Amino acid sequence: SDAACVKVFSALGHGSLEKLTKLTLFNNAIADAGCKALARAAANGAMKRLAFLSLSTNLINDVGVLALATALRDGALPELETLCIGYNAFSDAAREVICQTCKERNIICKKDRFGEALLEDRVGTERGTGR
Repeated sequence: SDAACVKVFSALGHGSLEKLTKLTLFNNAIADAGCKALARAAANGAMKRLAFLSLSTNLINDVGVLALATALRDGALPELETLCIGYNAFSDAAREVICQTCKERNIICKKDRFGEALLEDRVGTERGTGR
């Protein structure tokens, strides 16, 4: 849940979960508070080896996705290769920010962990739903 993410990620410090390479939080009712806590932990040096992060099919709005984009832009999660973050509740503007941030970092930004559809692909998407 969102509250559980806040508790877990708020407890992480620099160097925490140093061997973690894959984190799947698909469909866990995570909203902005949980995504912001994850972004803050990553910005503080946790999960440095994370290569795959799935946050798709949650309740993340613009605040959460923009916090994650800022952390990534500032160098958090330096080994991240794939981010799955579609099927959330963020706007098209936030989608553009996270897609651009991922492009700048050479991170593949996908809708979900099951398919190959990129988040920036708007074919068959619903406006304003992070899909």
